[in-house]
Amino acid sequence: MAIGPEYEDNKHLFLYYTYRESNRILNRVSRFTLGENGPTDETIILNAIPGSRFHNGGRLKFGPDDKLYITTGDAQEPSLSQDIDSLAGKILRINPDGTVPEDNPFENSPVFAYGLRNPQGLSWHPISGELYASDHGPNSQDEINRILPGKNYGWPLVTCQDGDTIYEDPVSCYSEFTLAPSGLAFLPWENLNVSPLYIAGLRGNMIMRIDLDDMGDFIRQEALFRDFGRIRTIVYHEGSFYVATNNRDGRGTPGENDDMIIKVTPQLPALE
Repeated sequence: MAIGPEYEDNKHLFLYYTYRESNRILNRVSRFTLGENGPTDETIILNAIPGSRFHNGGRLKFGPDDKLYITTGDAQEPSLSQDIDSLAGKILRINPDGTVPEDNPFENSPVFAYGLRNPQGLSWHPISGELYASDHGPNSQDEINRILPGKNYGWPLVTCQDGDTIYEDPVSCYSEFTLAPSGLAFLPWENLNVSPLYIAGLRGNMIMRIDLDDMGDFIRQEALFRDFGRIRTIVYHEGSFYVATNNRDGRGTPGENDDMIIKVTPQLPALE
């Protein structure tokens, strides 16, 4: 779900959801108007995104440019990630009305970046303004990538730093354990000598903080909040983080109070 950039004026709410058509699993992005009794007036703005029970993508976020960015999984057909004509295994970029921005890297195409397996998180570096995304890898090999327009991130041909220079290497790769990264959020504080990026870990049962420099390159990392189980997403809003657990998704072990949204007010990171 994403709130439109002109929400105060038009109450537009954007949803990515899954549906069936002729025994196929598909996804779409629709715009609704949020009224007193809930969302109404559905307008489909992007349809027939390949879907599957797994590798289904689905993160929506509006960028600093007021364009809508959409993550899509490979729908368990890895070759689709390398197919520019397919919407699967991609990060897509569209205008709020569903049209394709003129400055997209591929003419008349919503595809912004490709070669991804199952990206589930998006956030923009507070200094460089560049987009970062999380991607679930096979047998761990999870990645955090700096997303550049028109670039190929290698799946299914390469993972992590195993590839050739035609593929973009991740900023961080998790090959020793499965983090299963989902939502992302930068801490947009000024006067820090780093930009901390917080990563929701599903199978990893944690928030991973990685510190990036002003150019967006990796410096170090630290695992945090390991007592809440599976974590689906993290959002920064008006000085606090909001963390959503996901222990009732069929893969976790729910506790008595699951699931929860946890509010955390950060202090300056302990940096050396």
